[in-house]
Amino acid sequence: MRVLVSGATGFVGKRVVQDLLTAGHVVFAGSREGKAIPGATALKLDVTNPSSCVSAVQAAQPEAVVHLVGIIREKGTQTFERVQLGGTQNLLEAAQALQPLRPRWLQMSALGAREGTSSGYFTSKAQAEGRVKASGLDYTIFQPSLIFGEGDDFFGVVLKNLVSVAPIVPVIGHGLFPFRPVWVGDVSKAFVTALEEPQSVGKTYLLTGPKEYTFKQLLSLE
Repeated sequence: MRVLVSGATGFVGKRVVQDLLTAGHVVFAGSREGKAIPGATALKLDVTNPSSCVSAVQAAQPEAVVHLVGIIREKGTQTFERVQLGGTQNLLEAAQALQPLRPRWLQMSALGAREGTSSGYFTSKAQAEGRVKASGLDYTIFQPSLIFGEGDDFFGVVLKNLVSVAPIVPVIGHGLFPFRPVWVGDVSKAFVTALEEPQSVGKTYLLTGPKEYTFKQLLSLE
């Protein structure tokens, strides 16, 4: 299957690309810089730019799109609304215009995504889910918990930086919020497997690990 992956050079994207290649798919790795990934065809893809989305989709002629682009913090013009909602809409429209193909759509969302929350991150994720569901494409949505693995952002960067700020370690809220971290390999496997499972169409899956931790416990692991 010809698969276009957005955010292909990110933490999760790299793993998904490799697992798709191992499964025998033809992979088009989309990223803003068009960086090369061995075995895949690199494409420049800026999801905040509609014309970039059209160019990438037309070049790849994908039978499936794996949309992974997301941000965990806003910076300048890279806002949650522009990247996570607008980016999803731009890429969806490009895929919808690909006739006669109707690409399969796999969407990276987030555990806790819902509208009406004060979090721009979770609100934009939920709104993006809504656009996917209304697109008319065969979709599957994944809502992962915190994702860990070599090169991850939260555990490898954010949490590490928190615990390195001596003598005081900041704690989110009362430190008792529960987390079920999920391994990046399991997240990637879910995406790849869904492509070959027709029963996953129209479904939303929560991706969590087997063990629950509080934020305080995660800090102690570091």
